[in-house]
Amino acid sequence: MDNMVTLGKITTTFGLKGMVRVKSETDFAKKRFKKGNKVHLVSPDGKEDFLFTVREFRDSGNFYFLGLEEIPDISDAEKYIGFEIRIPEEEATLPKGCYHVFDLMKCTVYDEEGHEIGKVIDVMSSSSTPNLKVARK
Repeated sequence: MDNMVTLGKITTTFGLKGMVRVKSETDFAKKRFKKGNKVHLVSPDGKEDFLFTVREFRDSGNFYFLGLEEIPDISDAEKYIGFEIRIPEEEATLPKGCYHVFDLMKCTVYDEEGHEIGKVIDVMSSSSTPNLKVARK
């Protein structure tokens, strides 16, 4: 599954009509989950990849609720808990000045005087503002 962008991870089911609750990993959920858009559900081990069509989307901050055409009820939805939702990188366009997290990895960080500090090794998103973890020289 190279060249795929992760939009979120299914954490649980929601309701009886096959909706799932998704932990968001995108700032552009409304654009990514328009009705009729195609998304991939990829198993935690990466061995399974299923293509689905968005039926319904509701935003709820850090989580959102997603209905997929091919998942009609809760018993079908339970099979996909833990799966990541991904799209091909070429479909994940961003506005000017915005970057994917993977674009930041291994970037060199400089201080205000232009001295190299180190390279980005991780982007931590545990707070409302992502933080860069930098390995110093």
